[in-house]
Amino acid sequence: MDGTYLATFVNEKKEDKRNLKTESEKTNSTKEKLQRYYQTQDKLVPLFDDPGQSIDSCYIRLALLSQQQFQEKKNKMTTNEENHEEEENHEEEENHEEKENDEEKEEEENYEENKEENGKWPNTLDYSLLYGNETKTIEIQDIWQDKENGSKVRHISIRGEAGSGKSVLTQRIAYLWAKDQIWNDEFQYLLHIPLRKIVNIFDNCDEKEDIVEDQWLKIINELNIPEWNISDTRRIVYSINRLLLLLDGFDEIANEIEKNIGLKQWLEYCTSSKDYYIIMTSRPNAMCFYLDDPRILNVIGFRSQDIKHYVRAYFQNLIIDDDNNSEAELLIKKLNNNSTLKLLSHTPLYLRLFCYLSRQSVLSSTNDKWDTMSLSKLYEILFKTYMKWNWIKLNGTKSELNEQILFTIFEMEINYLSHLAWEGLKYGQAVISSEIQQKVLNIIKNKYPRKNISFISQWSRINSFGFLQGYESIHSSYPIDSVYFPHLTFQEWLAAYYLVNCLYESKESDKHKQ
Repeated sequence: MDGTYLATFVNEKKEDKRNLKTESEKTNSTKEKLQRYYQTQDKLVPLFDDPGQSIDSCYIRLALLSQQQFQEKKNKMTTNEENHEEEENHEEEENHEEKENDEEKEEEENYEENKEENGKWPNTLDYSLLYGNETKTIEIQDIWQDKENGSKVRHISIRGEAGSGKSVLTQRIAYLWAKDQIWNDEFQYLLHIPLRKIVNIFDNCDEKEDIVEDQWLKIINELNIPEWNISDTRRIVYSINRLLLLLDGFDEIANEIEKNIGLKQWLEYCTSSKDYYIIMTSRPNAMCFYLDDPRILNVIGFRSQDIKHYVRAYFQNLIIDDDNNSEAELLIKKLNNNSTLKLLSHTPLYLRLFCYLSRQSVLSSTNDKWDTMSLSKLYEILFKTYMKWNWIKLNGTKSELNEQILFTIFEMEINYLSHLAWEGLKYGQAVISSEIQQKVLNIIKNKYPRKNISFISQWSRINSFGFLQGYESIHSSYPIDSVYFPHLTFQEWLAAYYLVNCLYESKESDKHKQ
C-alpha cells in the first residue's frame, strides 16, 4: 500500500513538473511573439515622403522632467512676462473706475509706448529656463523610481505638448523591451496600444461575464500581432503582476469616454487591476482620472546639446555621401544663427520639419530655397505642415491631401488662433489670459455654430488641434489657463494673418478698421 501510494505521489509530481514546464514554455512563447513583433517596429513613423528612420540610429533621448521640476521652470518662465505686465498695468489698476473703452485705449497706448525701438516685444518669455543644458532630467529606465515621494509606482502619466515626442517614446520603450534592453526582469509581457486605434472597436453593451476577455480579443486583433492566438490573449489578460501597458494618446480619446461605454469599462478594468502596470501619454490638459495616484512626468523635447545629434542622425539615415554630411552641418549652423529656429528645434516635430525642408530645398529645382526663405514664408510652410501632420494623425496617410484644402478643413481653428494672436499682441500679452481667450471663443461660437462642426464643442475641437501651449486644466469646457504660442514670432505671424484677412472682410463687419 505504501509503495503504491509513493509511486502515485511520484507520478503526480512528475506530471506537475511537466505541466509547469509546458506552461512555462507557452508563457515564453507568448513573450517571444511580442518581442519578435516589437523588434520589427524599428522605424519611426514617416513624415510625408521621408525615408524610414531607424529607431536605433535616429532616436535621440528626450528630456523628461518630474511634475515639480516642470512646474517650477514653467512658473519662472511665465512669471517674468507677467511681472512686466503688472508693472505696465499698475497705473490702470489704481484708476479702475474708468470706463472700459478708456481702459482699452490706455492699454493700447501703454503697449505702444513700451515697445522697444528694435520692434521686439517689451514682455518676453525666457524659454531658456525650460530648455537649458543645466536642466536635470530623468532617464527613461529610472521612471519607476519615485525618490521624491518614496512610494511604489504602478501608474505613470507622461504629458507633453503636441509634437513633443510622446508617441515615439512609447514606441522606443516597446522596442527596447523587445531587445531585452529595458525592464525585462520587471515585466513578463508588454503591450503598446495607440488608443486612437481601438476607440471604435467596442460595443456599447451591458455588463456580462466575459466582457473583459471579449474586449481584449478585439484589441489584440486590432494590433495584428503575427502568429497570435486566443491562448496568448488569455495569458495576457490573466497575467499576474507582470504586464506593462503602454497606452499612447489619451487626449485623442478623452472626449469619447463618456459616450463609449465599452471603452470606459476596459479602461476602468485595466487601471483597477493590481496585476497591470501602466504608462499613459497625453497632452497636459487631458488626464485619465482612472489612473491610481500616477507619477506625473513631462516630456519637453530635446535638450540643447541633443539638437545637433538629431540633425546628423537624420541626414546620415539618407543615402550616405558627403553632401548629406555637409547638409547636416549647414542646417546646424542655420539653427545656431537664428534664435527663433533654435528655440523651435527643441520640439521634435519642428526639428524634423526643418530637416525635411532642408532636404526638400536641396532636391527642389525652384527658387523657393530653405536658405533664402523669409521667416514669414517659413511660418506659412510650418503651419501648413502642422495642419497636415494633424490631419494624418486622425485619418492616416493613405489619402492624398491638397495643402490648400487644409485651410478649409481647419478654418475654425485658424480663425481662433489668428484672432487670439492679434488680441494678445494688441494688449501686449505673450502669456494670453483666459479672459481674452473667452472673448475670442465667444466670437468663434457665433461664427461657427455647433451644427457645422464634427466635435462636441468648438472648444474641444480647438483643444484637439493642440497648437497653443500652457493648457493644464483637465476636461475644461471653457478657457481656464493662460496660454502662449510656441514662439512670440509665431504669434506675430498669426496676428498679421488675421489682419490681412480683416482687409478682405465686408465693410459691414468693421474688422477692416483694425
